[in-house]
Amino acid sequence: MISYIVATDRKGAIGKNNLIPWRIRSDLVLLKQLTLNNVVILGRKTYDSMAAYYERSGRQMPGRLYVVITREAAYTQNKITSWLPIRPTTH
Repeated sequence: MISYIVATDRKGAIGKNNLIPWRIRSDLVLLKQLTLNNVVILGRKTYDSMAAYYERSGRQMPGRLYVVITREAAYTQNKITSWLPIRPTTH
């Protein structure tokens, strides 16, 4: 089964300046509970912002399988378990 989680502000924004535009602790706790022991598929910018947060805090990223979707075939990060390059299609 595939499930997805999307959080937006009132205007539909999912981020601003590589940050979540709100800080609601209960949202973060719920996200942690829902993703525990699951594969997490996310975009490169989201992954990068999470990795930077954990690096600044001195904590390790939670132990999940992260699949990072990116157009950058040469993208590498030591903490990534897996990644999928997306190739632009032409019509």
